[in-house]
Amino acid sequence: MRKILLIFLVLFSVLFSKGLSNIEKGMLAYDSGDYKTAVRILQKIYDKRDEIEKNAMLVDRYTSSNIAAYRLGWIYKKGKGVEQNYKKAAEYFQHLVDNGLSAGQYSLANMYKNGQGVKQDYTKAAILFQKAANQGHTYSRTNLASLYISGQGVKVDKVKAYQLLTKSVEEGDNVAQHSLDILCGENPSICGLH
Repeated sequence: MRKILLIFLVLFSVLFSKGLSNIEKGMLAYDSGDYKTAVRILQKIYDKRDEIEKNAMLVDRYTSSNIAAYRLGWIYKKGKGVEQNYKKAAEYFQHLVDNGLSAGQYSLANMYKNGQGVKQDYTKAAILFQKAANQGHTYSRTNLASLYISGQGVKVDKVKAYQLLTKSVEEGDNVAQHSLDILCGENPSICGLH
């Protein structure tokens, strides 16, 4: 009970502090688990995205509206403080894809892969995972490798999967390591073990 009261007092004092921007208030609410407040603040930011993005520097894709879209996407995908709504989550992630952000590409690719909020489409998932992987997104690379192993949305290519997984392992992805171990166990010649 004491911990909850402390969190509430900190959140209350910070949210009403004049020194924080709206995006900081929204992020703080999100990080503290106050998803209803986060949705209220972040939705206002997202609704002003055209004005925000028009005034942002062209090189800065991480505008407050993009950050708001990312957090709102996850709130709706997970149903945190709101009714779970995959379709709405996909719309927020699409905004990020439209702005070329790997986090949005990865998130929407997973939704296409799993048929959440969008019609299941492994080809679209593979395209989005590839775009994010091209920007250095490790988990996208790992997911793309799994599609190459299974032949979902792409032609089976275990050599390409090996290359993708190897790169992800180098970046510390434990899931990639597990997948690579299985791939090499089943296909030792691909991994130079034969």
